[in-house]
Amino acid sequence: MGKNKTLLIVSILFFCCTCCFAKQVSFQIVQHDNRCDKITEQSYVVEDKLLNDFFEYGYIVTNSDASVSSSEDEDQNLLCTGIKEAIEGYSDYFIQVKLYYELIGGSQLVCLRRINWVITNVLTGSTVTSKSFTVEKEYLTNDELIKLTSQLGADINKSLKA
Repeated sequence: MGKNKTLLIVSILFFCCTCCFAKQVSFQIVQHDNRCDKITEQSYVVEDKLLNDFFEYGYIVTNSDASVSSSEDEDQNLLCTGIKEAIEGYSDYFIQVKLYYELIGGSQLVCLRRINWVITNVLTGSTVTSKSFTVEKEYLTNDELIKLTSQLGADINKSLKA
């Protein structure tokens, strides 16, 4: 009877362990803002919210350093670097989120105008999906930015699940 119980318990534990694994995703925030060369607070809010949301979705989450970019060539270099880091960290997917900021009219006020994101399968190097959307409101409060980022995270999560 003791051997049967042990065998049953080991079998159950093995089955549970095979069912209890999570996908690992790696994020990179790329900021496009011609007026500054440092990451803005808004970009850090987006990064923090995405990382927290995906942790709550059940993913293992890592991130590359947020970076400022001034061209698509720089974006591509950052993408390659991020994918290499994701490979080294055994991530399943690498997600690059590009935030585009623009000056409003003649003022010195800069606002988030567009967000692009691309999901890359780290194993194959292929693009899973790539999307873009325009931010309609000129100035976002912190709460509005968090809400927008939550929707962004939900869209990315839906693409990963598809």
